[in-house]
Formats: sequence, structure tokens, C-alpha cells
Amino acid sequence: MRKLFAPNLIARLGIFVLLASVLPLLLVGVITYNVSRTVIEREVTSYSQALVNQQADYLDLILHQLSALLANVSGVDAIRDALQSEYDPDDYFTRLSTNTEIGNILNPFINLQGSGLVSIDIFGVNGAHYHVGDTLDISNIDEEALAELWQRSSKAENGILWAGIERNVNSSSTYERVITVARQLRTTNPETLREEPLALVIVNYDVAALHSYFSQVNLGEGAYMIILDDLNRLVYHPDRTLIGQTVTPEFIEQIASDLNSSLVIDDQAMLITHVNSPVSRWQLFSFIPSATLAAHANVIGSMTFFAVLAALGLVAIVTWQISNTMVAPLKKITDAFKRANTGNLDNSSDVAADRTDEIGELERSFNVFLANLRVRQATELE
Repeated sequence: MRKLFAPNLIARLGIFVLLASVLPLLLVGVITYNVSRTVIEREVTSYSQALVNQQADYLDLILHQLSALLANVSGVDAIRDALQSEYDPDDYFTRLSTNTEIGNILNPFINLQGSGLVSIDIFGVNGAHYHVGDTLDISNIDEEALAELWQRSSKAENGILWAGIERNVNSSSTYERVITVARQLRTTNPETLREEPLALVIVNYDVAALHSYFSQVNLGEGAYMIILDDLNRLVYHPDRTLIGQTVTPEFIEQIASDLNSSLVIDDQAMLITHVNSPVSRWQLFSFIPSATLAAHANVIGSMTFFAVLAALGLVAIVTWQISNTMVAPLKKITDAFKRANTGNLDNSSDVAADRTDEIGELERSFNVFLANLRVRQATELE
């Protein structure tokens, strides 16, 4: 009876308190953690998407200014006249006046000049080259880069080539890599009545100026953003040494298929948001570590863990207290019964009856029962 009574009663009592208090607390904590993490992830995703859209708007603002600059250069009659006439490299007056016209066009774009405009170059099919920009030495031209811009601009939609990150056609420039926007000037041949290329207008923008702005965008700890041109080259990356490198098509396909979801990059789970520039069709991606998203939810998880530990401690204290105040007295009575059954009816079998509750009544009744047994035993002996 000893093994069946006391341990089972204590165990059942502990299990009951556990089920009644700790498990509901644990369940609420788990649900709260999962819900809070989902809500935080949704809010951070929405915030990062809005932030990326805002940065895309800023990028498009710069590109719109470059586009307007191209349009203004293309519309100046004096520049067109110089390009349509026979080019004389020794005609310094025509070169100077054309460069002055280009400089005058820049006056309304004072903000663009101060924020990173590197140079404007016009290459005519007649051999002319007019330049306004960071260097006066235009004798060293990267012919390969220039030929590629001619070829790509001939296929550009809406006449403007958003070339992206390119080698500077002016090899003497201190800006080795630039963000390039180009446009072909075309004219109608009076004999064939067909449009023919007249010149290529190239506007170069400073990569460092773009990096300086976007590097200040705070997406959160461990988060970052990248910008890719239409050839999947990095126009912007927090690590400047990576700017100009080409991202593999497999990587683009992988992140494009997991937008607004987690993707493991460099052994770290990332949440990806994305937007396309409507002006240039360049792509902006933001990468936010999933660990950052879970940081606030982890606080709830930690609080739940410590609350469960505290509840377990409380259960242990309550169980111990009940065991001392209820189970232990009952165990003393059962032990006294056992001794009485063996015929041991001395005074050591009595139990303390100093309580006023039901257990105290039971103890007093047991002592009366023992007294009656002693009287009966004495009578039988007589």
C-alpha cells in the first residue's frame, strides 16, 4: 500500500497542476511566438519593399535627368549642323563653339553636375568628337567600348540606351568605370529618304556618387541592397570591389523564383524583395537576414521559456507544499494502521492531532480508534 498510495497521489497531483497551468502557458507562448514572427516578417517585408521602391524612384530621378540632358543635346541645331558638316580636326573654332553649346545645355542641370556627372561626349559619323567633362585629354579613346555602345544603341528601345556600368570611353579619364547612358542622333538622307546615324551622344555618371547615396540606406543589421543593369552587372553593391561584376543567370533565376521568401545566400537565410526600374529596366534587390526578422520574436520566445521555467518551479513548490501538508499526514496515519494491524498499540502509534481541518478530524478519529482498540485489548487480556 505504501508504494501504491503516496507516490501515485503526489505524481497525480503534479501532473494535474502541470496540465492545468504549465501546458496552457507553453501553448500560448508557442502560438504567440509564431504569430508575432509572422506579423514581424510581414511588416518588415512591407517596409523593405517600400524602401526599395523609394530607392528605385531616386534612381529613376537621376536617369530622367540624364535622359533630359540627352534630349537637350540632341535638339540643339548648332550641334547638329556641326555634325552634318565635314569635320576638320584643325577647326578649333567649330570645336570650341560646339563644346560651348554643350556647356550651356548643362546650366539647367546644375544639380546633376554637382551630384556625379562625369562627362558628355558626342561622336559623329563624320569623325567629330566633342567633349565636355572631367578631362581635357580626349586623344585616348577606348575604341572597343565605343563600338559596343554604337552597336547596342542601335537596338535601344525608345532611342535611349541605359548601358549601365561600362568602361569609360575616355581612357585618359580618372573615372575608369562609369554609369553610361547613350543615344544615337539620326538624320534623314535626302537621297534615299532613309534614317541614318548621325552621331552617338554619351553621358557618363560617377559610380562613386551613386554608391555614396545608396550606402546610406539603412535596411537593418546585416541587410543590404544591390542594383543590376540589363546585362546583370552590379551597378551598386555595398562592397565597391564587386561593382561591375556580372551576376550569373542562375543566381538571378534563383532569387527571382524566391521573391518575398527566404533564400540561403552565403550560408545565411535571406528574405528578398525586388523592384524593376520602369525607366531603365534595371533591377533592385534587397536582402534581409531572416535572423534579423526573428530577433524581436525571439524576445517573446525567451520570455515564454523563462515563464515556463518559473511555472515549473511554482509547480514543484506547490507539489512539495501539498505533499508536506496533506500527503505526509495521510502517510503517517497509514503507517500507524499498519502497526496497529500487527498488534502494536503503544502510544507511539498515536498521531499528532493539532490541525483544525479535515485531516485533523481524521487524525483525532484515528487516535480515538486506537484508544478503543487498547481498551478492547486490555479487556481481552483480563
